[in-house]
Amino acid sequence: MTDRSDLEIARIHLAASVEPPLRVSCLGSSRGGFQRIAPELPGHVEVPVTLRAGELPETDSLAPSFDTGSTWRAYRDGRDVLLVHSLGPSPDRALWAVRLPADEDRVEVSVGPDLLRRAEGGLVPNPLRYPVDQLLMIHLLPRRDGVLLHAAGLRREGRAILFAGRSGAGKSTLTRLALRQDGWDGLSDDRMIIRMVGSEVLAFGTPWGGTEQIAVNESAPLGALVFLHQAPRNRLLRLEPRQALEQLLPIASILWFDLDRMTRSLELCERLLRLLPAYELHFRDDPSVLKALAELP
Repeated sequence: MTDRSDLEIARIHLAASVEPPLRVSCLGSSRGGFQRIAPELPGHVEVPVTLRAGELPETDSLAPSFDTGSTWRAYRDGRDVLLVHSLGPSPDRALWAVRLPADEDRVEVSVGPDLLRRAEGGLVPNPLRYPVDQLLMIHLLPRRDGVLLHAAGLRREGRAILFAGRSGAGKSTLTRLALRQDGWDGLSDDRMIIRMVGSEVLAFGTPWGGTEQIAVNESAPLGALVFLHQAPRNRLLRLEPRQALEQLLPIASILWFDLDRMTRSLELCERLLRLLPAYELHFRDDPSVLKALAELP
């Protein structure tokens, strides 16, 4: 018998099972909307995730393929990917490790002894929360025609518009201004996922909200990409695909150290920009920007 604590993001179902004697806490209200599983929808994928207690995988003989220098690093163990999260730069202080087999048919999450010692009443915080859930999605999306973007997502008349930019570009500001106007509703104000599902480009809200804490487990057909630039006056400019790609790549979560996933992500970005209109929005922080938004198709 196993306990379950499932999570679904962008129709990718992380079907979690907890192996005794490990006990994990619930994901909490911030993930509540993303525990709604909809297997009947197109593009649904189920990925079994086993949560277990025990010794973490040995990494001393493995060279990191990516290292933040602080809290997490990625390794290649044969053809598998290992993601290790630590309290600091030393791997000896690892809290958990994720093993993603080459065929991606399952995920194994090991909770390390240090985290178990810190558990209150033997109850460990559920690993399927930030940053584990986001790291998993970044690795799973490339082979499922998807990419995670640093963007806010708003809906109007049943279609999504993504407002993309790095931190400080004005995603939350623009979201707040747009939602004051009738006809707009939000999916996320900080991170969005785009997936090709059949011939349709869909935009999905994610659990990782920004300043406005908008995180809605819903999707809509994507109508346009808009790259944000704060400026003294409002201007909306149409971009050619090449110009748009230059602005898309810095805000896309691409695994540059993984040749297969990197190639798939780059091909998807190029395909998206052939299918979707892209714009550059220069805007000021006041309601006058709503006139510029009205020019969007």
